[in-house]
Amino acid sequence: MRSRAVVIGTAFLALILSGCASHRSSFAPPVRVIVSADESVRRLVDADEVKEVTEVALRKYAAHAGEATVTIHFDSFVVANEPTPGVLVMSHPWAGQSVPIVSAEPWNEPGRPMVGARNTSFIPTRGTTRRAVVRGTYTITDARGVVLEQKQITIPPNYDAGFFDRMEQRAAATQVAKRVAALRTP
Repeated sequence: MRSRAVVIGTAFLALILSGCASHRSSFAPPVRVIVSADESVRRLVDADEVKEVTEVALRKYAAHAGEATVTIHFDSFVVANEPTPGVLVMSHPWAGQSVPIVSAEPWNEPGRPMVGARNTSFIPTRGTTRRAVVRGTYTITDARGVVLEQKQITIPPNYDAGFFDRMEQRAAATQVAKRVAALRTP
């Protein structure tokens, strides 16, 4: 009977701990998020999704921020040239350096031994990738209405809503949230 009580107690404790581990903090900073887009790019921006992702990033990175407003406004659809790192693989026929034959019977050696031969080198390169993005600005204002920061922001267009595009939206939202946290709004 006692072992059954221990098993039930252990199961109950595990249930409580798993509930605590999966519980997200509902503490949201007093930061209002406003997302808008010009008529020319409205169909390319899911304003509700951008707002939601930004609020999640604010809860994570700027939970202790003071009262502020983040306004994100998208106004243009452009083709951007973005730097992309890469590696250029080149083949260099360099035989290396010959070493002396130290054999007692050098006439039986098939050829002179070589060391340090290298045939391939890896050279870092910088290229550019052209891709379509929706461009806008984000503005962080404090409770008094003073603009603390205003910078450019880009996200992929909504018609390209793949995994990496959502990751880029999260990265943009994280950038904004970290700036709110760094500005230490009163």
